[in-house]
Amino acid sequence: MVFQLGAAQRRIDTVTAASGLDFEEAFRRSIAVDIEGIELSSPSFANLISNKCASGSTKDLADAEVLEEIRDSEQDHVDQELLSYFLT
Repeated sequence: MVFQLGAAQRRIDTVTAASGLDFEEAFRRSIAVDIEGIELSSPSFANLISNKCASGSTKDLADAEVLEEIRDSEQDHVDQELLSYFLT
């Protein structure tokens, strides 16, 4: 289930269950993301990829491919803005 607050481009989705993830494990591996001074828990990069793959939608599968390319690149740091893009 997803609860949505706000309008597109500034909307916050609160997800109570995510495909392909166990909540306890995903929460333990979550990362803190600062959005306009508010710290939120976000899935780890690996969990986000797992969730996108498990979802199976065309958009999520395409997102998962891009996320895997970024993960496999030489990038040591994943930009918060980039991560935020894939969370929407």
